[in-house]
Amino acid sequence: MATELLRAINTPAVSLYYQPIVDLNSGARVGAEALIRWEREGKFESPERFILAAETAGVVTRVTQRVLQMAADDAAFVTHCDHGARPQHLSINISVQDLQSTEIISELRKLMVKTNLPASCFWIEITERALLEGATTSEVLAAIRALGMKVALDDFGTGYSCLSVLTEFKFDILKIDRVFVSQIETGSTLMIEHIIKLGQSLGLEFVAEGVETTAQRDFLRDMGVRYAQGWLYSRPLPVMSYISERGKYYAPAVNCTQYQAGRLGGAA
Repeated sequence: MATELLRAINTPAVSLYYQPIVDLNSGARVGAEALIRWEREGKFESPERFILAAETAGVVTRVTQRVLQMAADDAAFVTHCDHGARPQHLSINISVQDLQSTEIISELRKLMVKTNLPASCFWIEITERALLEGATTSEVLAAIRALGMKVALDDFGTGYSCLSVLTEFKFDILKIDRVFVSQIETGSTLMIEHIIKLGQSLGLEFVAEGVETTAQRDFLRDMGVRYAQGWLYSRPLPVMSYISERGKYYAPAVNCTQYQAGRLGGAA
């Protein structure tokens, strides 16, 4: 699978979809998470499956490089705001193998140069597993934050449950996994309350994933969670659909025709 993925990586079969991240207080979009998609034999492959295959084959850093290239092409349009507002942020996932080399720092610098956006526009997401593998992880994380980018911890508590990672490594954002969000309506909120209180004690911001109902939204907002993403707001969208959908939140100055012209002209 990894070999086939590498053959497809620079073709339209591999693309980025964007899922909006919203402010729970205002309902406004404040950013998006870039999610890689691979259309293979007429259907989309599971990202978990092909990313794991790339990691196993030792080629996932090449996938990350391509993700960063595509994100750079789209960033000016995805992060655009009207009326002089600050740009929205773009959240990008990197792998455990990316954190084992300082090469990722060079790639992130290229992203900043190509997009001409401030480093604060970019949130770099890593999983808890990535923190427990690789000797250079802490140094690379520190270097990413030194660029001015924010670092988000994803999947916390779902597999490794190592509380020490929150004190051993420096983060800006804690992403609350959909597993815990889905338990809100059943009344099983002990774990999510514990995670939120722990993060608040460390001064972290939160993004709740997989928010699908207003009851989940209201609970999270009342607990002090600021940001959320999920089907209550939007599924992940191709970039042109993402640009069009922004009109539901505010009248965008960038439309799909401008997006296509910008990409063809290298504006991004």
